[in-house]
Amino acid sequence: NNPTPTISASGSLEFCDGDSVILTSSTATSYLWSTGATTPSITVSPSGNTSGNVMVNYTVTVTDELACSKEATYTVADGYALTVIDTAIGISCEGMDDGQIQIANITDGVPNFQAFLSGIISDTIFSDAGTFSFKDLAPGQYDLEIIDVNNCKFEDQYLIPSWQDPVVTIISPDSMRRCDSVLIVAN
Repeated sequence: NNPTPTISASGSLEFCDGDSVILTSSTATSYLWSTGATTPSITVSPSGNTSGNVMVNYTVTVTDELACSKEATYTVADGYALTVIDTAIGISCEGMDDGQIQIANITDGVPNFQAFLSGIISDTIFSDAGTFSFKDLAPGQYDLEIIDVNNCKFEDQYLIPSWQDPVVTIISPDSMRRCDSVLIVAN
């Protein structure tokens, strides 16, 4: 009378890049996991998938003292990392605090998302279909963190540069006469 094994998990079954979960089989004489492991427990880490919606099956075959074998399968959502398309926009003029950090697209992760900028929570929870901006930013460095519903994170730093006065250079021939043209270059 060989009972069917059971598999339990310690930790979330939907995890982020860098996380792991331990799968443990019920008691038996010997174990063989689909990963090749022969221990009662295995640690499962993300495979490098980035979509956030791939399911991975882990199977254990257990054998009892009478050499009877049975198997059980456990399904885990593979880990992923958030990928964000974003831009920092500098201020428009000296003394202005109108810099922006724009989030144009999140291609991975599970909506909805929430964004934090240097400890300030966003006032909007947004989906990956739209765009989101932090506006009216003074020049300086900002830390951005975006979190999806599974607590997977994207983190980056941005610099909103200070205003730089334009430099004007006049390029002219050595000797100018009336009605000669002059090239003015502003950087």
